[in-house]
Amino acid sequence: MPELPEVETVLRGISPILEGNQIDYAQVNRPDLRRPFPNNLAKRLKNRKINFLHRRSKYILIDLSEGETLIIALRDVRSNYDLANAAAIFIIIRYTAKSMTTLFYI
Repeated sequence: MPELPEVETVLRGISPILEGNQIDYAQVNRPDLRRPFPNNLAKRLKNRKINFLHRRSKYILIDLSEGETLIIALRDVRSNYDLANAAAIFIIIRYTAKSMTTLFYI
């Protein structure tokens, strides 16, 4: 698990991109986790607006419209790490400030 300064650096890097934008697509990749995801998580994330990102300890919290919060625990990423297959969820947002679409692996 990354150290606290790394989590803060990631938070500061992704906040300007994510905050205020909408999730266009979400996919749950890892049903084999220790605790299963809530039913219909991908469907619940789709079309949600990302209101605010903040940190609690080593977790990044993404406050969404409708009052829900997505919690992210960063994993140790190495140069040979297959992020696409290891990510538990990935989301696509429409980055309105630059009229582009961005893919995030969580």
